Amino acid sequence: MVNSSGRVFAEPRISAARRPDGTVLLSSRVPLEPYDADLARPLLRWAAERPGAVLAAERRSGGWDELTYGAALADAEALGEALLERGLGPDRPLMVLSGNSLRHLRLTLAGYLAGIPVVSLSTAYSLSGGHERLRTVTGIARPGAVYAEDGREYGAALAALAGLAPRTLVGREGGGEPSTGCCAPRRGSGSPRPGPRSPRTPSPRSSSRAARPGARRPSRTPTGCCAPSSR
Repeated sequence: MVNSSGRVFAEPRISAARRPDGTVLLSSRVPLEPYDADLARPLLRWAAERPGAVLAAERRSGGWDELTYGAALADAEALGEALLERGLGPDRPLMVLSGNSLRHLRLTLAGYLAGIPVVSLSTAYSLSGGHERLRTVTGIARPGAVYAEDGREYGAALAALAGLAPRTLVGREGGGEPSTGCCAPRRGSGSPRPGPRSPRTPSPRSSSRAARPGARRPSRTPTGCCAPSSR
């Protein structure tokens, strides 16, 4: 938006401190406004206030696959429960090899709610040839599960991680459109019912992204990549 001065962006308000060694320290002079303690709270708030609003959309053949705030919360609760039941937690994160997608987003939101750190790697670690860096990062992260959107495209990377992660989750085995059930819990005909809850302080060893609010146990059953039959 253009302001009254004709600028497209806000007027810069930066202070600079110069050190004798030539270092320049820049800091903003704009006071920090109130902010959410973690990224679970905005999801809870918008799912309660505007459950039908679109959070994100992904192009599919024939149109767009939309994810609303209400549906995102319902999915995140069920997927978070499924991941916890499979041994993931503050010390056993979920590692994602593939790029942005609605399934990636659902799993990330599930981590926010369930207290599971989500390690999202650049696709270059998996698709650029050798996998030594990928194995090194995996050894440091010690994931409880590794997710890839396409089992065929990321097959070599998943094979390279054999023995380093106890579980592999895939959005599709290869080719065609991803199944709408994969990483998306089954829902009943009713709309999601986000209720009030009090987010808890995250574990000292989990990131601020992964604060786990006290959520009710979901009745939805995850299917596809988070089903018990996952590899």
